[in-house]
Amino acid sequence: MYTYTLPPTRLGQPAQGQQQGNKNWISDVESFAKVVADHYVRTEYPSLFGPVKEIWCSGDKKMCQVNYSTRIKVIVSFVRLPDYVIARRGEDPIGPRCEYDFDCRASAERVLRKRSCRPD
Repeated sequence: MYTYTLPPTRLGQPAQGQQQGNKNWISDVESFAKVVADHYVRTEYPSLFGPVKEIWCSGDKKMCQVNYSTRIKVIVSFVRLPDYVIARRGEDPIGPRCEYDFDCRASAERVLRKRSCRPD
């Protein structure tokens, strides 16, 4: 296991190390986790969105925790790749478990589509 700390980014700025294409996007788990977690916070907890302080990923890269300066923590699971990704709030109170389909367009825009979102 290791910790990967990013410098704070502003809304609309790409995370450090973002790459184009689904294959590269999937292999860069820290950036992928940030994109998924940002989307989750913006849609489920918009008042808690802010800069990322730290991203921690498990050694097998199947799970990451994204910590925000607003003190929300989001767990992103990659256990269902390449089918979909899972995100949920990872602290008390635990938030809804949301599943997202994903794609990376030629413009390098990351697109997430909610499959389901339910309390767990």
